Amino acid sequence: MKSFHVFDIVLDTDEGRVMAGSVLTGRLMVSLSAPMCIHQLIVAVKGEMRTKWVDRVSETIFDSIEPIINFNTEMNFDHLKEQEAVPAGNYALPFQFSLPVHLPSSFSAEFGFIRYQCAATAILAPGITCLPNIGKHTKEVTVEKDFILIDVVHIKDFRQANKPLQAEDHFEVVGCCRRTENVDISVRLSQGAFLAGDTAAASLDVKTKNRRRVRRKASVMLVQEALFYAQSLHGTTSSNRAASRVLDEVALEFPDVGQHFEQTVQLRVPIGVQPTTLQNALIAVRYKVKVDLGDKCELAIPIESPRIETSGKCQLTGLQVDMEEVGNQRFSILLSLKSLASRCIVTTLLPRGFGKADFGPLDRLHDDIQSLPVGRRLQEELWSTTMHAMEKVIAWWHRHSALFQNQVDDLRSAQVIFALNENWPQMRFQFACAYAMHERMATFDSIWIRVFRIRLRGHPLYDFWLAYLDQGDRIFDQRGVVPKAPVAEVYSWACCNGFLELIRFLWGKMPPAQREYLTMLTWHRLCRRAENGALFAFLCEEMCKINDSNICRITSQCFLHASWHLCDDESKGDAERQVIFLLGYSCPKLREALFPVGHYNALLMVVRSRNIRALRTMLRTVARSQLIDGLNSIKCAMDKDQWLTLKAVLLNKTNDRSAEAMYRNVDRRRQQICEKSFFYKNNATGGPERRDRISHC
Repeated sequence: MKSFHVFDIVLDTDEGRVMAGSVLTGRLMVSLSAPMCIHQLIVAVKGEMRTKWVDRVSETIFDSIEPIINFNTEMNFDHLKEQEAVPAGNYALPFQFSLPVHLPSSFSAEFGFIRYQCAATAILAPGITCLPNIGKHTKEVTVEKDFILIDVVHIKDFRQANKPLQAEDHFEVVGCCRRTENVDISVRLSQGAFLAGDTAAASLDVKTKNRRRVRRKASVMLVQEALFYAQSLHGTTSSNRAASRVLDEVALEFPDVGQHFEQTVQLRVPIGVQPTTLQNALIAVRYKVKVDLGDKCELAIPIESPRIETSGKCQLTGLQVDMEEVGNQRFSILLSLKSLASRCIVTTLLPRGFGKADFGPLDRLHDDIQSLPVGRRLQEELWSTTMHAMEKVIAWWHRHSALFQNQVDDLRSAQVIFALNENWPQMRFQFACAYAMHERMATFDSIWIRVFRIRLRGHPLYDFWLAYLDQGDRIFDQRGVVPKAPVAEVYSWACCNGFLELIRFLWGKMPPAQREYLTMLTWHRLCRRAENGALFAFLCEEMCKINDSNICRITSQCFLHASWHLCDDESKGDAERQVIFLLGYSCPKLREALFPVGHYNALLMVVRSRNIRALRTMLRTVARSQLIDGLNSIKCAMDKDQWLTLKAVLLNKTNDRSAEAMYRNVDRRRQQICEKSFFYKNNATGGPERRDRISHC
């Protein structure tokens, strides 16, 4: 039985690039056509440095491997017990790894490489055949995904970063008829370190001491030189190799007359090159500017190259400027624990929306901070930072929430902002991308589009629209099931952030198979997050026309999980929000399938937890016939008086339909039963029996 349809890794990276010291996040995509037992699911991040070659004379094999990182974590399917088969369906399991700050950048050449990859391994039960190309006795299925890691190098680590460099030499050039010419060459650079994407200005000064010109041409080159070190297989000998390549070259032609020649050439440092290596390792990368006159007349001047990913350029080897000085802060180089805690709190609370902000867990957060194995002073510092951030959030909320009495139309607001802010082209472009105002993209000329490519690259939203402006509708592949990477990434981003207009635009361009594929990957996350009701309602109505069975199955699992947690004091807030969201924004077909899940477990849990908001939602959304069936199903799990009162409220047989009245009636009825029981006990035994009364109540 071929059970695996999809087993792949999707990394949340910018064009496959990750900064050292950042957090690598991604999702493990698993699609099963039939239930199967997966004993263990492991995701790992590995990095290694390797050099290898064969000596042509002695035929000695030199091979050295140096591991860099090796992190792994075990993934679990939600709500599954040990040794339980995983149901058929599509799963997206998120994972993340915190990478160390100082790691060598990815590199590949003839004699070695520095490689990083994320690998996932599924350990299966013996005898299971899950893919066409593996045997029946295979116990593991593995998938690997390479990514590029970029090291963070400080410019202060380079001694000659901000100092001018100069090199000069004397050559004797032999020409025709053994005529010689004495040549003095001098090369000057304004600084010793350059960033990727920058231009290095090299001033060339050539002086000849003969009247007749011998050399007519010369070339100035920017060269990358890689040095490799390796030991033999038995460790008895070691060897070195070097490989170089020209990154940029400028050809010069000397004038016909004259003994002195001066010219400044511009050498561009390509984006994406390896930074200069600062530490001794198996592979070391260096850079130099070389002047070639031919006949082995060469003059080289070493330079250094730092590298950092910023909003506009990738910086080469020897630099580490502060990101705030560069502008457009994207990655923070050094973050204190205080700033990390503040940022985590604010980014967690603010996206929930001010109307739905939940400040209840602050007491639990205070207890968690006090239980940390750190000093008392640090605990107080963390708590004061938390309170300071919360004070700002609550103050903003109270000042501005009263301004918006009705629901805000996001698309209309974006259109007004686009029309009124002509002097802010980047903000107008960002609004046009987020709200799919593709007809207004024509207002930006080619110069601004080129600027946006530099400033906004690396984000799935802007990468998609910049590609769409180049390719048009050709970016939507109408043949396959899996769409192209920019389309899949922007669709996932729009679903997570609730941009309905962008989803509608993509929905109209993609074929039905790709719509189903992308939505099934994100549907479980949409149900668990319980946000963006309009987006959920749109996708629910459309997907129930395409694949209603899987949509009902995934949503029912989330709905049943949330209903079970309604009586849990720690998670009842999130559970109530999920139950109300799924009942309120599901289409009628899906809602009809959700309510009877677990033998009407949601209705029973709502009554037991006395959740008035969830009960009102059921009264408003669930059909009368289903309410009757639910009452009959939970009758055996409730007291008779409580069940009769609930029936009167749900079926509108009393004057007061409110849930508060139902619970007051139930409490009053219980009190009457307790008083009667106490009266009978006193008459029968001649004295009060408080213990029996309490136990009976």
